[in-house]
Amino acid sequence: GDQASIVGGAIDFVKELEQLVQSLEVEKRESDKTRANLSQTPFSRFFTCPQYAFTSRVSKDPSPENPRALADIEVTMSETHANLKVLSLRRPKQLLQMVAGLQSLHLTVLHLNVTTMDPFVLYTFSTK
Repeated sequence: GDQASIVGGAIDFVKELEQLVQSLEVEKRESDKTRANLSQTPFSRFFTCPQYAFTSRVSKDPSPENPRALADIEVTMSETHANLKVLSLRRPKQLLQMVAGLQSLHLTVLHLNVTTMDPFVLYTFSTK
């Protein structure tokens, strides 16, 4: 090893490293673009994996003595938001009582959807 061959080898090694850095930068830019495209899909900020989910069936057999005997309840929580779905027999002032109950629990109703399928009704609440 004379000095010229050592310097020549070092230069070649630096050139290889520069090419490697450039190719890694291109890969990083492409993966950042892919990640950005995935994170900017519609509603991506609104839908996250639920932290907690609960489903309950109060009873299968409604009776005239107990008008609340049939109810399917599903609760999904994500951070500070809760989505509630309640399927039950339709009764007068039922929605008013549920909203008042949610407010008494210090929950704010952000969105409400009511779907009727006689004799049933499906209430969907988005709360915070």
